[in-house]
Amino acid sequence: MKVYKSLRPLSNWFFVNKLSLSIDKTSYSIFWKSARIKHNYTIQLCDSDIKQVNCSKYLGVYVDSNLDWKDHIDYIYKKNLLNS
Repeated sequence: MKVYKSLRPLSNWFFVNKLSLSIDKTSYSIFWKSARIKHNYTIQLCDSDIKQVNCSKYLGVYVDSNLDWKDHIDYIYKKNLLNS
């Protein structure tokens, strides 16, 4: 699989440069048009499993696997309710 070919050199780079990765803060998403499609992949980096998530925060914006704004809009709405 192409993912493993890309991640193996990355793992080696972390090791050689004496760097670590916070696996607890690392995740991946698979983007699809429909949420009905489910895939269970196991992706490892630095000999640790990376968790798959449906939604994650990236540069302050919540992005979900459907490229839908619902989670981000809900976050902003709740944030505005608390501040008013």
